[in-house]
Amino acid sequence: MFPKLLHPLSAVAALLLSIAAHAEGQGQTVQDQTAQGRANAPVFRLELNGAAPEGDACRLTFVATNDLGATLEASGFEMVLFDAKGMVDRMTVFDFGRMPRGKTLVKRFDVPKTDCAGLSRILVNGAARCEGEGIDARTCGDALATGNKTELAFSK
Repeated sequence: MFPKLLHPLSAVAALLLSIAAHAEGQGQTVQDQTAQGRANAPVFRLELNGAAPEGDACRLTFVATNDLGATLEASGFEMVLFDAKGMVDRMTVFDFGRMPRGKTLVKRFDVPKTDCAGLSRILVNGAARCEGEGIDARTCGDALATGNKTELAFSK
């Protein structure tokens, strides 16, 4: 007479199976879609790749990749250098110049009268210049991703 009632846990399991089958049919999980969204987001990658003495200067080597989707006619970042005690040693702008779309470039900057061993960290304070067609002035700073291959701390 009365239909047989499902156990509440069976109903939940059936619902979860239905959702999983639908997601499988879509070909991507939520995690895949989120990762893909991040992978497609515009990014300017800046890696501190080296810090070595060069005469009385500290030579900093950066690997920069412009994946913003447009050529930058001008790009530069204000950086803060901290001494071994964690105190601000100086603030300076490193000018990366023209950065073609999708291009990776290596740039070197000599910081005069600076011993690399006396530095503890470098902070990217923000983008000082970020100019290109369809590029908002804040784009470089907002889309900045840092990496580091040195013993110095390097972050944004």
